[in-house]
Amino acid sequence: MFKKVFGISILVLTLVLFFSFPFLSNFTNKNLSEISIKESPTQPWFLENEKEKFALVYFGYVACTTVCIPSLTEIAEIYKKLDEKNLNIPFYFANIDYKIPSNLPDIFAKSFDKRFNGIYNDSSQINKLKQDFNLLINESVLEITHSSNLYLFKRENDSYKLYKIYITHPYDIKLLIKALSN
Repeated sequence: MFKKVFGISILVLTLVLFFSFPFLSNFTNKNLSEISIKESPTQPWFLENEKEKFALVYFGYVACTTVCIPSLTEIAEIYKKLDEKNLNIPFYFANIDYKIPSNLPDIFAKSFDKRFNGIYNDSSQINKLKQDFNLLINESVLEITHSSNLYLFKRENDSYKLYKIYITHPYDIKLLIKALSN
């Protein structure tokens, strides 16, 4: 009987913590929807020719209907708010599925906003991105599972450094605009 009550108590506590986690930022000084990066890996290869102070990057894939489409729709709405603030931030949709035609990522990204850039990555580039940015990508027979994090890169000297990662939905536009003003 004790084991059963103890097991149920642990399960309930786990569920309470899981569902309350997004709301904990209201009671702490740290905001849980934004992660600041202190040690940045090397910049992604596709930012080498970019010149703006900041760049946003999203890692996803063209055939993703459950994560990418809602996230890119949300990011397109964020860009309308950035336009109101006259902030010109390049956006890169970095495709993580090398098995598709190389022109599809750009077509897919531009279907959300004509300014978005879709980047095709071959398998070695994807492996490097996974390693450099600790991307959790799991390829199965039916789909690729991945996070919906939004990565903010900041130009320092001649290269970009990973500056912030936005991890919750909806993305916190106020935090993003505050970061862009630094």
